[in-house]
Amino acid sequence: MKVLIIDDSVIMRDILSALISEANYEVITAVDGVQGIQKAIIDKPDLIVLDVEMPKMKGYQACRFLKTDIRT
Repeated sequence: MKVLIIDDSVIMRDILSALISEANYEVITAVDGVQGIQKAIIDKPDLIVLDVEMPKMKGYQACRFLKTDIRT
């Protein structure tokens, strides 16, 4: 199982990555909504943890895109 963490906070990405990795999941990270969408299309995660307030693209915008794009 793959989990994509999209968050602009290094601390939050590190904490979530450590916790999720301990549960034997593969973790992929992205620093903003734009990068997160790109990684979701390429890596096809089973679950996405998405921050709401981020630079370049807010979490709500990224979520809307991910929900409507057939590739994700």
